[in-house]
Amino acid sequence: MRRIYLESFLGLIILFLASLKGYELIVYELNTDYDYLLQEHSSQAFYDLLSPIYEEKGLEYTKSELEKFATASHRLLQPHTTDELPPE
Repeated sequence: MRRIYLESFLGLIILFLASLKGYELIVYELNTDYDYLLQEHSSQAFYDLLSPIYEEKGLEYTKSELEKFATASHRLLQPHTTDELPPE
């Protein structure tokens, strides 16, 4: 009788560990990373906002507006050259 209880208990422990591993796989590996998508969409929207301003008003006006935006939103503005940018 004790053997049945031990086998059942061991089976429940194995089932519990397998369900934890399956939950971790589904939630953290297979689901979409919404933080990454939000960051990507935010940067694309910011680029779409700045492109027409640059084409219409020029580089100096765009820089001054970007500095105003960075100051108002308390963000850091770090200019980079095109050599430092990652490839598309």
